[in-house]
Amino acid sequence: MKTRKGLLLVVGILLAIGVAVHYARRQWNAPGHATGSAAQETCGRVANVYHDTRGEGRPTFVDLGPDYPNQDFTVLIWQSDLGRFSPPPESWLGKTICVTGPIKLYKGRREIIAYRPTQIRIRK
Repeated sequence: MKTRKGLLLVVGILLAIGVAVHYARRQWNAPGHATGSAAQETCGRVANVYHDTRGEGRPTFVDLGPDYPNQDFTVLIWQSDLGRFSPPPESWLGKTICVTGPIKLYKGRREIIAYRPTQIRIRK
């Protein structure tokens, strides 16, 4: 009987640890947390700004270089962070901007998620 209670205790502890790790990873990967490599800077002319009003997190996509779907690079800004950006991304159309942050690949395309306006610099 003692062995069975001990085994149940160990299984319960391992299960609790697994659940805690799962939720910690999920929280860390949520919008607002940068993951990936060290911050890098990339620059390009803004070809397009698109607000996805139906997608999860309602992202804004800022395409650099040629227009979508041939863009060289994408800057992604989540709806929850968009209000911090003044002037708004539409004012960047045709201008060259530099963006700093960890570069990630999404469906084979390079992108940086911009959480703060300090990550964006408009070239003069």
